[in-house]
Amino acid sequence: MWVESLEHVGDQAVGLCVQRLDEDERERTAALLAWVTLDAIRGGGDESMAWTECVNEILRQHVALSVPDERLERPESPWWNELISRALQEFVRQNDLAPAIGRHLHAFQGIGVAGQRES
Repeated sequence: MWVESLEHVGDQAVGLCVQRLDEDERERTAALLAWVTLDAIRGGGDESMAWTECVNEILRQHVALSVPDERLERPESPWWNELISRALQEFVRQNDLAPAIGRHLHAFQGIGVAGQRES
C-alpha cells in the first residue's frame, strides 16, 4: 500500500508517495537503518557515505516524489537536502520505524565495529 502526502519545502509543494512495508520488511529496514546510523556515528568518513547511500537506496525503492519542473532544472543542494530529509522522516513515520530503530540501536551499541561484543 502507498500513502500520499504533501510537503512544503521552502515555498513549493512537493508530493510524496510512501510505501507501507509489511512487518518483516519494517523490522529489516529498521535494523539496517540502526546499523548504518551507528556505524556512521562511530566512524565518520566512509561510514557516513555508506549511510547516505543506504538511505538513498531505501528512498529510491519506497518513496516517489512529485517535484516542480523548475527544481529538476536547478538542483540546489539545500532545497534537495531538505526534501530528502523530509522524505526520510515521512517514510519512518508512515512505517512506524522509530521504536524499532531505537530498539536496534540499543542492541547494537554493545557490538564493536568489527561485530565483536564490547566489554
